[in-house]
Amino acid sequence: MGEYLKFPDGKEIKLGTLDDFRYVRRDEAQRWADRGLRTEGNTSPAEAIADPTTLWRFPFPWEDRDSVAKIHERKFGDAHRLTFRVPGLEIDHQHKTVSMSAPAGGYGVNVYVPCPYLLERIGAGQDAKRAALCSTPGEQTIYLVGERFDAEGRGRTVFGCIYCERWIALSVEDLAKLREHNPPQKKQSADDAARLLDAQILARLMPAWREQKVSA
Repeated sequence: MGEYLKFPDGKEIKLGTLDDFRYVRRDEAQRWADRGLRTEGNTSPAEAIADPTTLWRFPFPWEDRDSVAKIHERKFGDAHRLTFRVPGLEIDHQHKTVSMSAPAGGYGVNVYVPCPYLLERIGAGQDAKRAALCSTPGEQTIYLVGERFDAEGRGRTVFGCIYCERWIALSVEDLAKLREHNPPQKKQSADDAARLLDAQILARLMPAWREQKVSA
């Protein structure tokens, strides 16, 4: 179910779907909540802020001064372009559902397969009953998802496995390791801003608090 907000001037934007608000940042929602803005039949900014399960858009530096019109143009998966290598990171990987069709006819089926990071590279054909890789997935990599905040307003950055999409938050130590292995990248053009790391993005990444369970 989509969640929308209409402004007094008639402009309307999509906030997200259910508790997934990856079109808007929490600081933007806070400004609207302070003005008492809400649209009947939709989750209001104030209600979303009060809910610790709400997933917010990552605060990209180039969006700091976005107008309502610019917010309307945002894409749901903008953050997914940013990926990070974190050697030794422990993730409770999950299975993925893969659809398979029958070339000669018959019903298509959905199959649960393990995350590639859990599989050994043994090659196809050695054991038809055992899932295997026929190519290596490379070093374990995670992607940027968004942000969540607890009841006290303390935030944490949410990441996901690039294959199984298991969401996680990083400890202080793992976030330091991420910054060590993912230095800022030099931009060659304006288009690079949305897909290359810079120092401001790395600085805005937040760890899970010590007393929080390190999870998304």
